[in-house]
Amino acid sequence: DREYYKKALKGESNISDPIHSRLDGSLVIVFTTPIKNRDRIIGALSIAYPITFLSEITDKVRLGESGSAFILDREGYTIAHRDRSLVLSRVNILKTPPDAGLKKLVEIEGKMIQGEKGAAEYRYEGISKYIGYCPIGDTGWSIGVTAPKTELLTELNRVFAIFIELIIFGTFI
Repeated sequence: DREYYKKALKGESNISDPIHSRLDGSLVIVFTTPIKNRDRIIGALSIAYPITFLSEITDKVRLGESGSAFILDREGYTIAHRDRSLVLSRVNILKTPPDAGLKKLVEIEGKMIQGEKGAAEYRYEGISKYIGYCPIGDTGWSIGVTAPKTELLTELNRVFAIFIELIIFGTFI
């Protein structure tokens, strides 16, 4: 009766949204693909991973020294984040009472779940940050990569300084 299984029986490989495992109640994502004998679908092969599996992947995505990445599902629930409590407690700032300090982030996350891609600036916990975001294939999910504005500006200043040095050096040769 699970949606991922029904899709596989229709011939569609897919990844489920986070669901509660019937085995132990934990949050999991399920990768499923149809099993075919010639051109006939005879079953489905599924593998379930703990929901934190996605966070282990996004932990490797870094922008600057303290930048990070997160993933939202099609409804806006945080399904990958370096703060695992946001994933395990099923945080969705789009469905919570609006916090004036999160207004811009709510706007950005609204665009993310609409499948938009883009970049923006926002404040979170008193820190100005930049974010780049885009959909993840046809999963209905979206990834956001963030970094503090000061870190990115520091990197830009370094690049600009090198560029100026090259111009000056090139002028005197």
